[in-house]
Amino acid sequence: MAHVPSRRTFVKDAAAWLAVAQATRWASLSAAEGPGVIAPTSAGRVRGTVSNGINVFKGIPYGGPTNGRNRFMPPVKPLAWTGVRDALAYGPTAPQALGRARRNVPPEDEDCLVLNVFTPALGSGKRPPVRVTLGGYTYRTTVAALSGAFWVPLAAEHREAAGVAAGQEVDVQVELDTAPRETPLPDDLDAALDDAARTHFHALAPSHRKEWVRWVEEAKKPETRAARIEKTAAALREGKRAR
Repeated sequence: MAHVPSRRTFVKDAAAWLAVAQATRWASLSAAEGPGVIAPTSAGRVRGTVSNGINVFKGIPYGGPTNGRNRFMPPVKPLAWTGVRDALAYGPTAPQALGRARRNVPPEDEDCLVLNVFTPALGSGKRPPVRVTLGGYTYRTTVAALSGAFWVPLAAEHREAAGVAAGQEVDVQVELDTAPRETPLPDDLDAALDDAARTHFHALAPSHRKEWVRWVEEAKKPETRAARIEKTAAALREGKRAR
């Protein structure tokens, strides 16, 4: 005859299994991690680790303290810090009032406005494509690594289109750009390319393709454009990436 647990027993056993599952998850996320990586945030720079090709940042504050006068109030911005803050350990979890401590899980605390970020690591020389939105204007670019931090360029043409000025503080949204980056060839330039030059052009990085086309399109006079097309076709046949 099958045993049917009481409601209280079922809830108690389910809570125990959930606690074990959660502890296992946290333990697996705490597995061995490699050398550090530094990234900027709105409140300061943070230092994380690299684990199996993934950048891992733990316990990054996304809000200010929630105790004392801030209790039951709308969240405030995190307190800024100087230097580089370690983001190597999980922050506190929200109080659950389970009545007993959970093993291998970060301690509970009222001040728990922290988040963990897991993002693909950037290998040497890698420049991931992204879409950047500010002021309602979106443009496509790539991320650059410099001095242990990651940066996105903001050219004058994009500042003007977004209606922002140099030195102005703005909110920026950055998202991975997975759409193919195609650079249409002007008809006259396409006609001047042989198969080898055309194949080399399409194998170039988007920024190099764009620069070749821009150089041709910016010519003011027909004879200047014709000369640039000839030079571009010759350069591409020779396997050059840039002028």
